[in-house]
Amino acid sequence: MEVKPIAIITTFVACIMLVQSLAIPAQSEDNGLSADKRPKYMDTRDLSYFKDLMLVAIDEKIEPI
Repeated sequence: MEVKPIAIITTFVACIMLVQSLAIPAQSEDNGLSADKRPKYMDTRDLSYFKDLMLVAIDEKIEPI
C-alpha cells in the first residue's frame, strides 16, 4: 500500500489545526477589565432592564386577536 504525499501533508495540517484549537490559553495577570474600566455594554450584572425590554418587544409582537 502506497501512501501519497498529499495524504501525509493533509494529515499533518489537520493535526496542527486540531492541536491549536484544543490549546489552553496562557494565564495572565489581568483577567479582564475592572468594573470602572468596563464599557457599559459589557455590564451584565443587572439584567432587569434587558428583561423588561424583551418583554415589551414580545408584547408588541403578540397582539390579541
